[in-house]
Amino acid sequence: MWRDVAFDEPVILRDSAEPIRTVGQAAQIVQSLLETQFTIARLTILLALERAAEGVEIAEARQAFCAWALQE
Repeated sequence: MWRDVAFDEPVILRDSAEPIRTVGQAAQIVQSLLETQFTIARLTILLALERAAEGVEIAEARQAFCAWALQE
């Protein structure tokens, strides 16, 4: 079941006016990008965020999302 789990610290993205505070917000960003252009990197991040939404590996998902966002 999907829960909107909070990151321990918000993620600041270059092109975003608001910090990303939850797994759900991060997943929405990645999902919308996957809809426009599928990449394995985006799918991998989305899968990590889905695990985090279940309360597993939240810190790891945040770190992976940050690293992905810097390269995106």
